Amino acid sequence: MTKKLLLTLLISAITFAATGQSQKNWMSVSVGAAVPFNDFKDNLLTDTVLYGGFAQTGLALNLTYTYQLVRSFGITAIFMGNSNKTDVNAMEKELQRYIKENSEISDFTCSGTIGNWKTGMLLVGTNINFGEREFQVEIRGLLGVGVGFSPKHNYTITPDQGVLTKQNIIFKQQSDNALAFAWNIGGGFKYRFDRIFVRLNVDYSATNLEYKNINIQLSNPSEDNVRDYINRKSKMNVQTDIMQITGGVGYIF
Repeated sequence: MTKKLLLTLLISAITFAATGQSQKNWMSVSVGAAVPFNDFKDNLLTDTVLYGGFAQTGLALNLTYTYQLVRSFGITAIFMGNSNKTDVNAMEKELQRYIKENSEISDFTCSGTIGNWKTGMLLVGTNINFGEREFQVEIRGLLGVGVGFSPKHNYTITPDQGVLTKQNIIFKQQSDNALAFAWNIGGGFKYRFDRIFVRLNVDYSATNLEYKNINIQLSNPSEDNVRDYINRKSKMNVQTDIMQITGGVGYIF
């Protein structure tokens, strides 16, 4: 009798605990646009090789997990991944300006490959929800770390006229990585269908990434003695501000 009573109480306790914890876990995956701001978007090449990111609007991935302590308040963890193309037209114009100001070449064409910026952030914080069970407005603030991988460029510049006629100039930049503190302020809407929900997110994230070993070379390899306009390893601080606009679907358990 005692064993049956204890077993009954144990089963009841487990059932109660499971019921109490049910539907507090919200997981979702969202995709959309990654819009660059500040240094990350700026288009600038200088003689000290400190320049903007030339980043364009790219693709965004958002993986979110939330544990709702109560309906209106919870703990949130987010992984954000972004891939932003380099603005080729802006890069060409800036290379043309720099070369014209620092050489005897006046007209030329550009061709080659320009890589993408890849950035990610892992963030933890809190969220506040407003609304009813089905439709909620969410506001969140998070802190964490950001990582970035700078693009790899390999560009050939062919002069049309001037002292170095028909002698190509090579512009190369090797990729580097950086890690730094990151923060995020975001929000959005969630609409619930029982255990499935859909969401729309707007997140503004920022991290100041310092790339310490970017090898950049601008040279004319056609000459007997290679003439280097630029040939150095450089540090580059890029204030990487990105607004993610994403939509997705999630599951509640």
